[in-house]
Amino acid sequence: MVKLPDTPKGKELEDFVAALLQATRHFVEKSIEEKNVLELDVVATSYAKGRPEDQLFEVKSGKDWGFRDVFKLLGQMTYLHIPRGALIAAQCPQDKALELYQNRCQKVDIDLLVIEDIDSARGIFEAKGYGTADEMFHTLCHFSFWIERCFIHVLRHLTKSNQQAQAPREALGYYDLVNNGVFLTRDVVERVGQLYKAYMDHPYLTAGAAREMSGGVFDPVTPGGNPLIGEALFKGEHLLLQACMYLEHRARLSILKGAVDYLCGKTKKPQMPGHITIDFGLASFPTTFLRGLSAIEKEPNFWLYPLFWQVFLWGWGGFILKDHEEEEFGELSAQTGLPVDCIPMALEAFNKLFPIPAGWLREPSRASYRLVAMVPSPFCGIGAFQRFLRKRPGDYSKLGLSGQFTAINLAKWHNSAAQLVKEYGAAAVA
Repeated sequence: MVKLPDTPKGKELEDFVAALLQATRHFVEKSIEEKNVLELDVVATSYAKGRPEDQLFEVKSGKDWGFRDVFKLLGQMTYLHIPRGALIAAQCPQDKALELYQNRCQKVDIDLLVIEDIDSARGIFEAKGYGTADEMFHTLCHFSFWIERCFIHVLRHLTKSNQQAQAPREALGYYDLVNNGVFLTRDVVERVGQLYKAYMDHPYLTAGAAREMSGGVFDPVTPGGNPLIGEALFKGEHLLLQACMYLEHRARLSILKGAVDYLCGKTKKPQMPGHITIDFGLASFPTTFLRGLSAIEKEPNFWLYPLFWQVFLWGWGGFILKDHEEEEFGELSAQTGLPVDCIPMALEAFNKLFPIPAGWLREPSRASYRLVAMVPSPFCGIGAFQRFLRKRPGDYSKLGLSGQFTAINLAKWHNSAAQLVKEYGAAAVA
């Protein structure tokens, strides 16, 4: 049986903290590196005030931390122009009184939270003003971050074990750009531009990887059907393709966040009716993207879209059960802060920014759900597990679902997530 660690340490503790922040309505980015310059454990962005507010988190699982770590965190905050920080420690310091550290941290806008009993973490975060976390959702977010680490571990393993294959190496480089390189570009217009260029350089990453696996030449810019993609989507096979599907959606999510951050900070200028006012830095973007950006800007609570889509993709598996849609919209609203009546508009965000002929939300003919195309099976499994934990039905067939394959697919996705963590989970956090 796959289970989370009772006492998380190292990367597991970082994921525990990241999951707690996501469960308290923060958009989360983690494990960010600039080689030979810095390593960031977790960056959490709150949109509660209608604009992005970043906070940098340093996580220490041992007792050998001290002022050097406080100064390191302060230096990172200064370098990145992030005004707030937090040092999360699993044990009290061994050299000086905790009160001394708390007083010094408070003077430089750093929260110091010591969590010696992991079960008290949610209460400590709530008392510090980070929000109230649902225990079940916190657990799901933790599993979700574990799956993400498994995918990156798989890509690194495939890159080392098959040096002739181009797809794993290209996918890993794409991850490095989206997760690390672009984050450190603090100008939001430049960041969105870099993200979109990288996205357009890899519009069919999964198809290109499948083509190479079938004996062809890796080509991430040419579309094309391939039976291996069907096996990945419908059978949960081919971890390389699953990881590539994750990276494609991860890139779209990063672009959405960058676009929303841009809109939140954009200087409002008078404009003629029917005209789009866009920064010159975005002038090279396709007209479809700019129109989508202009449409989103007019929607209420659009600033919550990045958090909504992060939760929807990685916590709900990118699907809505049609038999329980009203209930699921309510739960999504509770987890993200997005009002229920705004959710249908939020679900159209990908269609507006990245339009494709059939749209991103698909409705299979013999299943009663709406599913975002190309979501990896293990993340669909996290979504299935969320429904299971909420209903405690015994098995998926007892969830009261219509459609011939609905319950069958939920069970299949659940098993896909469990198998990935069982096979690669320990190595991924080593």
